[in-house]
Amino acid sequence: MSRVGLRERAERNWAARRRATVAPVSFTVGAETTLDYPADTVWEFLSRPESMVILQDDVTAAFWVPETPAGEVGGVLCVLVLFPSGRRAGALYEVVETGPGLRSASTCLSSVMPFRSESEVIPVDDRSCVFRFGITTAADPSLQSSVADEQQNDIDLFFTRIRDALRQPRST
Repeated sequence: MSRVGLRERAERNWAARRRATVAPVSFTVGAETTLDYPADTVWEFLSRPESMVILQDDVTAAFWVPETPAGEVGGVLCVLVLFPSGRRAGALYEVVETGPGLRSASTCLSSVMPFRSESEVIPVDDRSCVFRFGITTAADPSLQSSVADEQQNDIDLFFTRIRDALRQPRST
């Protein structure tokens, strides 16, 4: 998923917007998909930092920052990325909400633009679940539509990669 690459482009747009007089527009993009896997299996996979490397093209490593509560409110996830330009960077995401059930929300601490993601896994039965994912951010009004379209495409790719990854045999 190219969400991190998208963030790099969006940050450039955000910086340009800050120099202009146009107020940014906040918006949310999201989707849900049914997965033929138990909810606990999906949640466990998505909760592992190393899954970020599998699910996003430009992520080279991810880990919970030591002395923060992994996966809980206040936990900080460090994601290391290699942009197509060859530039390396890191992003920090803080868990700001959990529950009820298999749900969490995070904000990006290292972005110049507002960025929040929410994930929820809802059991359907013992063998399937619904996965909901959403992103809330802001953009210059003239860019909102294109940024939202890119984020929606990234979410669709994210769902495909989750399915592909869950099909693979897992080592313990």
